[in-house]
This record gives sequence, C-alpha cells and structure tokens, in this order.
Amino acid sequence: MGARAGGAPPASRRRRPAAAARQWLLVESWEEGTIGRLMDRPLALFRPDTTVGEAIDRLRELTRKAHIVYGFVTDGRRAAWSACSRSASCSSRAAEQPLSEVMVREPFALRPELTVIEAAREVVTLHVAGLSGCATPSGA
Repeated sequence: MGARAGGAPPASRRRRPAAAARQWLLVESWEEGTIGRLMDRPLALFRPDTTVGEAIDRLRELTRKAHIVYGFVTDGRRAAWSACSRSASCSSRAAEQPLSEVMVREPFALRPELTVIEAAREVVTLHVAGLSGCATPSGA
C-alpha cells in the first residue's frame, strides 16, 4: 500500500519539535521591527560545571547544523545566566576548567522590546560583532 492518498503525511515527516513551535509563538508575540522578532532559541546551553573540553566537543556537533556565536551557561532557572564565547576554546590548558571559571558573568544582551534602530545604537557604542538577545522579567 505505499503512498497515502490525501490525509496527513507520515508521522516521520509531520513532526514539529515543541521547542520550535514555542519559539515561533514567542517571536510572533513581539512587535514587528523589534529585537524580539529576531531572537532565536539558544542551541548551545551548558551547566556551570561543564568543562571547556566538554563544551568544545558539544559545539563541534552543534556547529555542523547551525551557526553558533555564543554558548550560554545556565543554572536551569535563568535562561541566560551567563555566556561563553568561542574564545574560551583557544587554550588547550583550559580544557579541564569548568565554564563557571571562564564565562562572562554579566553578558551584554539586547532587550527584546527595543526597536532594531535602538539596538543598533547600543551596539555601535560597544563595537561588538555578535550579541545575544535575552527576555527577562520586568524589573529584572
């Protein structure tokens, strides 16, 4: 009986990851022309006790499928508690260090409600090539 006549595609073709669907809904909730509309779901998430070497191995896998600028270190409660960049991988001596020792503890992030123009002004003053966006609760 091979092909289906009408109806839904086979289960293997109709799966849509729940995380991707939630991300799409989140992005759509921000006004057009804001940073929130440009945000992607972070792919490189690590625990603070992950070693630099372990993170590098994971990033090697992830970068085969996606362009990744930052890895995010999270304690499981906050989405972007800290960030680490590819520069953490520059030293082979650092391979055994936990990310908590080499990460940026207060990374620069753009607020999702900023317009693209407002965000560009903030970025130009910092001269930063690639930045992360981070939604935070009001007043945080």
